[in-house]
Amino acid sequence: MSPYTSQFIYPTFKAVKVINRCFVVYVLIQPVNRKEFEKRTFPHAYDVLVYQEGGHYYAKDAYGNVICVDSPTACIQEAVNYIASTKDSFGGRGGKIYIRRGIYNLNNNPVNIINLDDLIIEGDKPAIHNTVITLHGDKTYLNQYNIVRNILFRNSTIIIQNGIRNLFENLEFYGGQIFIKLQNTIEWCEQNWFRNIDMVNPSVAGFVFDTPTGTGTNSYDSNRLDNVFIDLYTPGSKGIVINRGAHPVNVRMSNIRIWSHDDNIVGFYINSYPDHMMINNIVFESFVSSPNSLYGIYIDSETTYIPIIVKPIFIGEWTYRIYNPYKKWTIGQVIAKSPPVNVPIGVNNTYGDPVKIVDYERFYVTVPTPRIKITWGGTFASGETVTVKIIFNYIDGKQLSITKSASAPGSYWLTYDDLLNLYSYFNILESIVVQAMSSASSTQVTVTIDAIFG
Repeated sequence: MSPYTSQFIYPTFKAVKVINRCFVVYVLIQPVNRKEFEKRTFPHAYDVLVYQEGGHYYAKDAYGNVICVDSPTACIQEAVNYIASTKDSFGGRGGKIYIRRGIYNLNNNPVNIINLDDLIIEGDKPAIHNTVITLHGDKTYLNQYNIVRNILFRNSTIIIQNGIRNLFENLEFYGGQIFIKLQNTIEWCEQNWFRNIDMVNPSVAGFVFDTPTGTGTNSYDSNRLDNVFIDLYTPGSKGIVINRGAHPVNVRMSNIRIWSHDDNIVGFYINSYPDHMMINNIVFESFVSSPNSLYGIYIDSETTYIPIIVKPIFIGEWTYRIYNPYKKWTIGQVIAKSPPVNVPIGVNNTYGDPVKIVDYERFYVTVPTPRIKITWGGTFASGETVTVKIIFNYIDGKQLSITKSASAPGSYWLTYDDLLNLYSYFNILESIVVQAMSSASSTQVTVTIDAIFG
């Protein structure tokens, strides 16, 4: 073999192969960069995992490092503290806590989430028992964009103090006093969203807009409730509460259902200023026979406005569907024309069967301005008089009426003077009923009613 050939090939091959193999091995096993390598290459879906195993509670970070074992708060507070300690200092951004399915009994120890935003607490429906979870901001903007979802609570409360744009969804509450409370202690609570929430058997209330304390303002503007279902079993309990001094202006609620299973219960309690609150598709259902103090909506003395209620439905028996003892303004919405209604005529000066010309049971209006036309047709006997009674039935049980008579075919539109005798102060019209009678022993007369509302 040529000396030139062997000297040239062998050293070159050996040098390239050894250096290349050393480089590859160094990168793969270098222990200093392992966690950074895992974090960048295989990111976890959470920053802290809370779980129960072998009768113990644990919290671990995304790298598997143990943060907590068996704390009084089942390691949930420690998970929050870990997020707070590692949040981005340029904006206070939070992270994600994932709680695995299990039972987490906090034994009345609270969980405090202070001045955090972008925190997510979620799970696969773990059951959290016996606690109060408070999301608090020393300024409203320090308590924002947080999310709590997919959790079951027993004997527990969530309180939002001075918070904005937080989301609470897919939650279940069972037992306890108050389930969710908005409370202004320093500034305000606005634009928070609550959706897909089941509430069963609160002893005090399901959802509360509370009286402000400290330097808290009265503003609970633009909060939103969607698909909220409340089962009330305990006498003295309420479904949704607006307490004195709370102003939930421009709040929107839709698809709300409140079931009452015992007497002395209020579905929706109002004692403040919910101006421009819009409630759409709310159902109140009673399972109580002959109740003594069962109210769908209770309007208390310090109420200045009540919500705009579109298409409320009341099912079952109630003491009052809407109880308005202080005669506050009540607001609803309807534009309608009643089709012509033929009214049965009784004889011998006895009214025939009543006929509803408009039934507001599913949409209430505030003192509407109906224009009602009575038409007498057919043939009058000599000396015959046919009298028509127009009856306004109000939701508080009040009934006002007027009568109009004719002895010949013709028509009559109710005047504003007539309507003044039919209107009730600050009330909600439930139905308009018409009856008719003839002075004769038989009649060939007809009575038809037309009505325009809006």
